[in-house]
Amino acid sequence: MTSNKTDTKPAESVAVPAPAAPAPAARPPVILYESVRVKGAGKRKRKRRYSVGLGTIQHLERGITRSLETVTKGVARTFSEYSERSDNSARKKRDGALRDGIENWTKALSKGMRIAGDAPYDFVKQVNRGPGSKQVRDTVRLLTPPPLR
Repeated sequence: MTSNKTDTKPAESVAVPAPAAPAPAARPPVILYESVRVKGAGKRKRKRRYSVGLGTIQHLERGITRSLETVTKGVARTFSEYSERSDNSARKKRDGALRDGIENWTKALSKGMRIAGDAPYDFVKQVNRGPGSKQVRDTVRLLTPPPLR
């Protein structure tokens, strides 16, 4: 009992590609990293040159300058830290800047002294390396009293 009717399958749908969208305008490539060439990267530092007898004085000057620069950075850090802490105190509570003044100053001084505390080392490091460093050490030894030697 078969039927003479032919079994017809439903037609399969075929995906037809949509027409391609026009290409967007060409954009320049994004540079994520650009190498920077350091001037004189392969060269050694040139040795400092001094007139005869003036090297010691110039080493002292460089040491004093570096140590004063370190002290200045420490003082600047102290005031900026105090300013930030004072502003925060004033925003948190009424008369907060006055109430927390001593605490803000001591915290700020602590942070500033951490930086400024390197100043003596900066001075000694510079002076001990230069020409005439033995002469400077002998002079310091002569000027210090015996218990401190």
